[in-house]
Order: sequence, then structure tokens, then C-alpha cells
Amino acid sequence: MLTKEMYEQLGRLFYAVAAIDRSVKEKEVAELNRIVQEEWVPAESHKDAFGTDIAYQIEIVFDWLLAEDTEAEACWQDFRAYHDAHPALFTPALNALIIRTVDSIAHAFSGVNKAESQLLHDIHVLLGH
Repeated sequence: MLTKEMYEQLGRLFYAVAAIDRSVKEKEVAELNRIVQEEWVPAESHKDAFGTDIAYQIEIVFDWLLAEDTEAEACWQDFRAYHDAHPALFTPALNALIIRTVDSIAHAFSGVNKAESQLLHDIHVLLGH
């Protein structure tokens, strides 16, 4: 059970992983949507004002950032700042799910390139994995 703000920040992080190489691939978006549907939504019981599971904020924010062609590095820095301001929210179980998600997104299209590899390393270090 996470807050809407946390899901928004996760959307920023996952977008950063997909966009770090300056090109978000359809396979990366499809992988994100699959993981949200299969892992994030079942773990969340809260709904927004429209009755939608708040875990879908991940996809909503990701899609908005993609439409705005937002810089990946800015999203990564925003997530790091959020993490640093709220370390108690990042439980071992949540960190493990975040790691599985970022790794899956990065591997969704043609392996992991240098930019993705560096960002994945930084995320693993931040989350203690």
C-alpha cells in the first residue's frame, strides 16, 4: 500500500530507465505495462476518485513524461531526491519489486546498453541491491 505520490515517482524512475538512451521503445512500454498489471496492481488495494487502482499512476506518469519528451536524467534525479527525503518508505520488498521492474524494462529491447547499465547500477546502489 503506497501513496499516489510514490507511484508517480516510480513512474518517473521507470521512464528514466526506458528513456536514458534517448529512445523509448514499444517493447519497453509493453514490458512496463505488463509488470504494472501483473505485479504492482495486485499489490495495491487503494483506488483513486474514479475507482482506478492507484498503482496505474505509474503508467499515467510514464505516458505523460513520454508525451512531453522529458529528460531521463531529470526524472532520475527527482526519484533520488524523493528516495532521500522518504527512506523509510523503501522497504526491502518494495526495493526488490523496483529492481525487478527496472531490470525488466532495461532488458525488454535488445539487451542493456551502456547508459542503461550505468543507470541500473546507480539504482541498485541507491536501493541497496
